Amino acid sequence: MRLIDLDNDGKCEIAVSLTHFALYPCSFIVFKDNPENKLIKVQHPGWILDACAKDLNKDGKKELYLSGTNNFLQHEKSEEIGIAIEGDWDKYGEIILNKRDKREMAEKVNPFYKIVYVRFGFNPFIIKHSVWQFSILSCKMENTKDAISFYCDLISTNKLQSDKNYFQNINLREFSFSYMLEKCLCSFWNSAYFEKLNISIPSDKLKELLKTRYYNGKNWQEKFCYIERAKKKF
Repeated sequence: MRLIDLDNDGKCEIAVSLTHFALYPCSFIVFKDNPENKLIKVQHPGWILDACAKDLNKDGKKELYLSGTNNFLQHEKSEEIGIAIEGDWDKYGEIILNKRDKREMAEKVNPFYKIVYVRFGFNPFIIKHSVWQFSILSCKMENTKDAISFYCDLISTNKLQSDKNYFQNINLREFSFSYMLEKCLCSFWNSAYFEKLNISIPSDKLKELLKTRYYNGKNWQEKFCYIERAKKKF
């Protein structure tokens, strides 16, 4: 539990991270002023270990940054990830699902906030250039009627050599979140650590490629992994 001023009104909100079991979704909730009023709720398949609110892109509005782990079917283990949620906190919308029914990609999101998932590429045990479980890094509405931009995370191998030895024998989960924030999450606006590939509306083949992999065949991610915004102003 921590206090953060997410909506930049000068008053702190209470942020709580709840994890019941390592392989199942963690709930991260920001309460506006009492347990009945949720400003935002994030359901993530893994552990959310730390969080803060900071205006990194200097647009006058704070973003919500989360760090933790993500469960992988491919490796049968958790790997370190970062999540950024950028939004107009004066507006309120519906639930954003990572996936819709039948494990399909979500095709519409509210236009006033953006979700970014990033895997920390300097972990030497991560296979480089492998497609990440949550390959939809951000979704935003374009000017056209039904166009959505999808971003796929590709790990950069040629820009991390200077950090290779430094991180070689250290468990990334033990790093302070402030270090992750400055060195990793800044890459959302500075590509020094990560490369992003801009993909247009996915074809059926791309949908299959970017489809979420479910841990041990269970479909709990489809039902429980989402980002929920409050429906009205408080």
